[in-house]
Amino acid sequence: MNRKRAVLATFVLLLVIAAFARAYLASSTGIVHVGDAADYEAIASTMTLEGRAPFVYRPLVPLAVGLLFPGRLTLGFSIVCALAMFAALFTVGALSRDSAAGFTLAAILFLNYQVLFSAAYPARLDIVVLAVQLAFVGLALERRDRLFFVLLPLCALLKESMLLGLVALALLAFPRRRDLWVKLVGAAAAFVALHMLVRLIAEPSASMPPYTDGFPSVAAMLAMAATNLSATTALSFLVAWGGLCFVALYLAVGGQTGKPAPLMLALTGFLLAFPVPLATDLHRAWFELLAPMVIFLILVRTRTAERPGVLAPLVLALIASVIPYATRLVAVEHLYLLILQERLSAPAGVALLITLATAAAALVYWISSAPQEPS
Repeated sequence: MNRKRAVLATFVLLLVIAAFARAYLASSTGIVHVGDAADYEAIASTMTLEGRAPFVYRPLVPLAVGLLFPGRLTLGFSIVCALAMFAALFTVGALSRDSAAGFTLAAILFLNYQVLFSAAYPARLDIVVLAVQLAFVGLALERRDRLFFVLLPLCALLKESMLLGLVALALLAFPRRRDLWVKLVGAAAAFVALHMLVRLIAEPSASMPPYTDGFPSVAAMLAMAATNLSATTALSFLVAWGGLCFVALYLAVGGQTGKPAPLMLALTGFLLAFPVPLATDLHRAWFELLAPMVIFLILVRTRTAERPGVLAPLVLALIASVIPYATRLVAVEHLYLLILQERLSAPAGVALLITLATAAAALVYWISSAPQEPS
């Protein structure tokens, strides 16, 4: 077991090095702090909760970097990003009881648009959020509900939207007895209280749409929703989940039980609808909100007697995750970027069809190898 962990750690370390080498040597921008990353860097540089809402309400990482790396913020954020990427990829690989599936899942996660490109924008919180979420997935798999609910409120210091995905994970992973509801409500209340305390302390200098004075306005939310909804909106789910897109959606609606589960449908419907009027980047929001639930369900299958049947769909998902990067050989940009910017050329369109077909084949293999419900 220790040897397998050592090999996995080496594999993950090479992936992290590759991510930063790509960002530094092969990307058009290098390692930069733009958008929300610039807001977090500003907080770290002043060590005060002053900046644009809602970024100013997420103090943990910026203040930690500012404290530990004064005057060397780019290095500090890069170290935090690298450690978080390593932790996320190693955790998802180690939590799988099937070694080959664990390595493959780590590689798929690495090729995810949000993960690999985080090395170019190390001050963003996405990869840290993912690493923490996967730690909670580990607690859920081991049924350590007490520690799960004790630690959950602290996530309010990292990012407020984490509450939604972790509540969904808790409802999915733990027996829904009365004590669960008590713990869940208590942890959620503590999370909200801590977040509101940060709001009281923070001094927003401005607000990003659709926020006004720290809270979203109805008119701005409607405008954001109208902007997010288009003919290509569904492709944002492909961008969020890459080669696992269809498997992720199938699991998220409860398809693994043989038929859609009402609770899963309700949770997934809410998590998909929630960011539409609030988030500029739907692909980032959908990945973040659904990650705890979906990755938990994938890892459950790698821990059952049917785990050998998981490898084939994961390999297909890995292939589907590589194709968008290979698209640069026939198009000017990465396939995901072309989708986001609605600039699909004919060659990129063919690459998209191949990606979707391969991802669909992964779903077919996933369903065919799933344990059958007794009739």
